[in-house]
Amino acid sequence: MPFGTKRRAYFKCPNGIHDSESKSLAMITDKPNHVVECHECGGKNRREDLSGRKFGELDVLSFDEKKSRESGSSYWICRCSCGNIISALATKLKSGNKRTCGGKTSHLSRTDIDFTSDDPAEIKRLRRSGLYLQYRNSVIEKDHGRCIVCGGTQNIEVHHLYPFATHISDRFDVNNGVCVCAKHHSNTIKGSFHNIYGMRGNTPEQFEYYVNEKRQELGIKEPFDVYKYMNPYDADDMEIDDSMLDFEYYE
Repeated sequence: MPFGTKRRAYFKCPNGIHDSESKSLAMITDKPNHVVECHECGGKNRREDLSGRKFGELDVLSFDEKKSRESGSSYWICRCSCGNIISALATKLKSGNKRTCGGKTSHLSRTDIDFTSDDPAEIKRLRRSGLYLQYRNSVIEKDHGRCIVCGGTQNIEVHHLYPFATHISDRFDVNNGVCVCAKHHSNTIKGSFHNIYGMRGNTPEQFEYYVNEKRQELGIKEPFDVYKYMNPYDADDMEIDDSMLDFEYYE
């Protein structure tokens, strides 16, 4: 498409935070140094590439395009020295007001958290730790990021079949976690699991009943067996090769 004509073309915002906009090619030349400015940004605050840079305890990994689009500001995905992954505002990073995952001076270090504590404050801190983030990502990977109820992939959360607060040994057991979309998990949404059964003392049996009831409503015929889900390698289901039994015992 030739430059300098009355025809129009779409150009992506150089900051990556606004939708593509139509511009007349009559206003654009083919000169090497010509820059197409974003109307929404007013040609100002062109995005500075922060990837690979370090701000305090935060290492910048990549540009957070989704959050930047939603907020209209530039956000960057960062990894804290404690292992936490966060999305931080570029202006706060560059001004020094965001130097850790928690704030300017404090952040959640693994050495600062009691991983076996049943204290509500410690449990809250633990849920914000890098270890918990790794656990959550492992559960999502195991379930291929799909809700166990409806198969959806939007707004995925991780549900503990045995409650996180009371079952210390199962807190980071990947088979104790299951992917559920917010619609079927969040206590603030009517008809969701926690909206019906509350947030305390939940059991695997409650969850199995809930999933099968909702699947029936959705016309999904496959039943959900919570204990088979939690024990995918149950010994009763294993096939044993007879050759494995052909051995001699020596005292």
